[in-house]
Amino acid sequence: MNDAGIKTTIAIIEKVAEEEYPDATANTMIDELSIDSLDLFTVIGDLEEETGRSMSDEEMGRVATIGDLVKHFYG
Repeated sequence: MNDAGIKTTIAIIEKVAEEEYPDATANTMIDELSIDSLDLFTVIGDLEEETGRSMSDEEMGRVATIGDLVKHFYG
């Protein structure tokens, strides 16, 4: 998996949540983080801006882990 993508995704999540996640990995479940669905929407918007790729509402509903975001946005 793309290490730079993981680091960038975690940094965006930390910025949106205003909290640090030093132990976060690609396997970290989104629901283990202190972000709600609106925060996740913001994270996805930031990732869309960062990568130039978009994510549909259907795809967003299938996001369970940080790795799911990384796979989608960083391949």
